[in-house]
Amino acid sequence: MFKGTLAQEHLYTQTDAELAQTGLSLQFDTELETQYQESINTLRNKQFVLVTLISLLIFEAICIGIVAKGEVPSQLAGAFLWTSHLLVVVPTSLAMALIHFFPQKKTRRELVFTVLCLLVSLMPAVNHNYLASDGAIGIYFGQVLAIIVFNIAFPMTFRYTAIASALTTSILSLSALMFLDASWRTTSAIIETYFAAMIFSLLASYRIEKSERNSYLLMLRESIRNLVIQQQAEELALLSQTDPLTELPNRRAFDHRLDTEIQKAKNEKTPVSVLMIDIDHFKDYNDYYGHPAGDACLKQVADAIKEACGEGFAARIGGEEFAVILAHSDEKQAEVVANHVCGTIFSRGIEHKNSSTAHVVTASIGAATQNDVTTLDAKSLLIDADSALYFGKRNGRNMVNAKQNAA
Repeated sequence: MFKGTLAQEHLYTQTDAELAQTGLSLQFDTELETQYQESINTLRNKQFVLVTLISLLIFEAICIGIVAKGEVPSQLAGAFLWTSHLLVVVPTSLAMALIHFFPQKKTRRELVFTVLCLLVSLMPAVNHNYLASDGAIGIYFGQVLAIIVFNIAFPMTFRYTAIASALTTSILSLSALMFLDASWRTTSAIIETYFAAMIFSLLASYRIEKSERNSYLLMLRESIRNLVIQQQAEELALLSQTDPLTELPNRRAFDHRLDTEIQKAKNEKTPVSVLMIDIDHFKDYNDYYGHPAGDACLKQVADAIKEACGEGFAARIGGEEFAVILAHSDEKQAEVVANHVCGTIFSRGIEHKNSSTAHVVTASIGAATQNDVTTLDAKSLLIDADSALYFGKRNGRNMVNAKQNAA
């Protein structure tokens, strides 16, 4: 079963439900439909502008071809071109500029598209008076291409395409009946061709949109899967570097961070300090209070260290051992932080009746600093901090000892 956040599971379930639908509907549930429209809106605006530009170039070529072939009397050529451009080129160019410079949402873009379809459908009725009989028939037959282009090439939703196509085909058919000077056989053939072109191109338009929607659902489902897999990988990586009891970074994370800080220190020529922290008489604490109380004690000590070390990187590196990395900190700064950590643990007042050092839980801390970047090394820094720690434990505990004072 798919596992992710509640939002991801909900969207994944919606996507699966839509993919399982076998009906003819081209509409998702409200939430998914909104997301789909938002995801494709910018692309459809760009596609609209591109297809419109190509269509204008083709239209210009057709108009020039009609005049060049002499299908328009020479004295009417200027009027034919002027009317054609006023009816088609001007509004289409304005629509293209509008959508390019002021990208539109779906509904307004579809309305612009519908208006363009209607204007183009008026062209034969207006311009057939300028053409010879054969030229007029050619113009009417040429509108079949317009129907196909509107239904397939333009990136519109099927609903608006079907409405615009039905209106366009009806206007063209009525225009042919009323104005075309041709036999009934020719006129009926033109009208039949209009409706055949409309039906088959609408079927193609439906299949295109259905395919686009299914592709979107498949990509959306896959993207949700990949996102969840990435999140789970990040969570696993975090868990692999986190101590489950104290929720501090573990030894693995500590070693990685120390290597990183040492490399940065070498590059920036700054000192690095490390604090090694050991809870005093912790075995005696466990023996006296029991392991559940020992776990609770470790959590409180971890909180105290995290609170006291400020921006230092605190980690649990062993049973009762903790460590802190202090970047850009010299001996004096490290000693100040170490004393603060030691005092904070003591001030928590965690009862420890079995301690020979104090009546509460205490910690011994060893501090080590390396200033010479040429000799900076993680292993030697840890050895220095560890030796400073055990010097303190041998000399009274509940204290801070820096490497330079270690015996």
